[in-house]
Amino acid sequence: MRVCVVEPDGSELEANYFKGEGVKPDRLGETEDYRCHPPGDGHNETSNGVYYRSLEDPADHLLANPDWGLRVTTPASPPSLRYSNVSCDGLSQ
Repeated sequence: MRVCVVEPDGSELEANYFKGEGVKPDRLGETEDYRCHPPGDGHNETSNGVYYRSLEDPADHLLANPDWGLRVTTPASPPSLRYSNVSCDGLSQ
């Protein structure tokens, strides 16, 4: 399954796969995963996110929880948390 964020200009930002040195560990101590985050206060905190190893799992999670966001790879910037225009195999949240 393909998960991305479609920008207003039509470009697509792919889901970011965290891996390697300098990555904050998730609640299970893992440093390699895709990351989804809830809306609201503290949404950006690592401890509030849900983490997945395969791309199918965050896609299912985002379709079931349309108010959640996804960390995406952005050109020349750190990974960014996006809540709008998330697409999972062409299906919008």
